[in-house]
Amino acid sequence: MKYKNIREEELKNKVGADWFKQFDTTEILGNIDFTVFPKQDSIFGRTPLLWVEAKTGNFDISTMFVQFVLTIGKARTPFIPNS
Repeated sequence: MKYKNIREEELKNKVGADWFKQFDTTEILGNIDFTVFPKQDSIFGRTPLLWVEAKTGNFDISTMFVQFVLTIGKARTPFIPNS
């Protein structure tokens, strides 16, 4: 495993740098761990392309997805960030 034995914050930084370098992964939306935005505004404005909850260790996919949905719902995370 490429990202073994690292902290969750470091995991988010490494995934952003390794997999999404052509995008902006620095913006935090609500309590979402990781977001992927286009680097520049498009005709649709500034809309996130991807939201991610980061977890270190081995987790069941359905458990991680449920936690992700609960994180969004609990915080009432807006789909489009405030400008």
